Amino acid sequence: SNKVLIFPGDAQFGNWISWQNLSWEVPDGNGGKRKIKATDLLANTVFYKVGHHGSHNATLRKSGLEMMNIPERELVAMIPTNREFAKTKGNKEKGGWKMPEQKLLERLEQKAKGKVILADEFGGDQNDKAHLETRCKNLGLSVNETKKFLKKVNFGGKFVRNPDVSSAEEPLFVEYIIEG
Repeated sequence: SNKVLIFPGDAQFGNWISWQNLSWEVPDGNGGKRKIKATDLLANTVFYKVGHHGSHNATLRKSGLEMMNIPERELVAMIPTNREFAKTKGNKEKGGWKMPEQKLLERLEQKAKGKVILADEFGGDQNDKAHLETRCKNLGLSVNETKKFLKKVNFGGKFVRNPDVSSAEEPLFVEYIIEG
């Protein structure tokens, strides 16, 4: 399908820059091979698991995010960050860790037409996706596109992060179904 899923882990700017010079040979479907580059992979990205919890130095913009040129209605990003935890556990003098970085989050939301799944974004019901629904509608997805997207997202399981501090339940995992 030529659809690409990117999971960069904790890669930072230097990694993204080094990838620009790489190429691979892959089957072309006709018994031969064709050469692809990182730019080809980025251009066909349909799912981006945002690097290092959305930190300021984990997603290269010009030679990374901006090269994800699949039609915007197909791009989905996922950020596995607990924003409250980041604020309280980071450098307290500087107001905690700023994850996800606000400008990155805003650009991801624009590029993906609101289809940015935040691991800590859920309501009292594990499958309450009101925040996601509102963001998608506000950023240009139609009602039908939004419904189709939301059917593919599931916040599952339950756990309490730190019972000594709070009894609030969080989802244990976030699931997203990719077709084709």
